[in-house]
Amino acid sequence: GDVVGELSFVDGQLTTAYAVAGVPSRVLALNEEIMTLLLKTSPDISRNLLFVLARRVRHLTNQELRREHANYAVRQYAEDVIIDSLTGLYNRRAFDNRLGGVDSSIFNQSALIIGDIDRCKTLNDTYRHPFGDLVIKSIANVMQSNSRGDVLLARLGGEEFALFSTDINEEGMMRLAERVRVAVAEESFGDGRIKLGPGKVTISLGVCHASAADNVQALYSQADEALYAAKRTGRNRVTSYTELSKSPERKNLYLYKD
Repeated sequence: GDVVGELSFVDGQLTTAYAVAGVPSRVLALNEEIMTLLLKTSPDISRNLLFVLARRVRHLTNQELRREHANYAVRQYAEDVIIDSLTGLYNRRAFDNRLGGVDSSIFNQSALIIGDIDRCKTLNDTYRHPFGDLVIKSIANVMQSNSRGDVLLARLGGEEFALFSTDINEEGMMRLAERVRVAVAEESFGDGRIKLGPGKVTISLGVCHASAADNVQALYSQADEALYAAKRTGRNRVTSYTELSKSPERKNLYLYKD
């Protein structure tokens, strides 16, 4: 048989548990006076009570551990869904969700930067992908350290990044993009075996303000077009879609990205 109420005997508090019998049962009720006498005269009963208490504590501890493990798994899954595991930035899915949730009343105040590491394929082919991953992670850190707290950062995939804000005008986003470009160009990259000094790794960036776009898809497309133009005109530079749209050479600039 099991016991109920042993904790209230030990700590003198009100009983917090009760038993409901599902089948006909026999119950032995022991009041405090009898229980005290039994514990004083019988070491076996004392050990049994300690065993019952230990079992209760272990059961509660195991339940708490299972809950904590379950909560950790849920948190980890949620992070995996929205966070890029290499850089710690938002991933493409989370970034798209955030952009899609921007209220239409403030969308036309938004601006988007898309950046792409120059000649990343050559970098991976020459130094192998682990070093390429180190460069991607380092550039993510550079972006974070050169951005305001209200700028949303993401790794869109591969060597491509995005920066988005609803509170910076086009000139401000151009300055941010230029600040990131310069910081990357001035950075040294190394893992103990390989050392690339300043200027060896660069990034090109395209900027588009939402005033030139009707929706999120158009904002993406136009920022991407500006990025292609930055690549085509020499890399390691920032191009604005607003200025690009005025260029007579615009069609010739939208060719490739590397």
